Amino acid sequence: MVKRLENTKPVTFPGGNLRNSNILMTDVRTGHATSMVIKAFRANEGLPDSTFTVRELQWGL
Repeated sequence: MVKRLENTKPVTFPGGNLRNSNILMTDVRTGHATSMVIKAFRANEGLPDSTFTVRELQWGL
């Protein structure tokens, strides 16, 4: 399985966070592609470390 990841259109979001707003993942064999457009981005929200347990990272809330 070979996939290609493309990140384009860098945007500076509130708080000075620079991120690519368009993300495209393409399966090179089949040509199938999935596109994601990021419209909002937040970082450094003051979440406690206990939010990031292995279980929470695997399963979510």
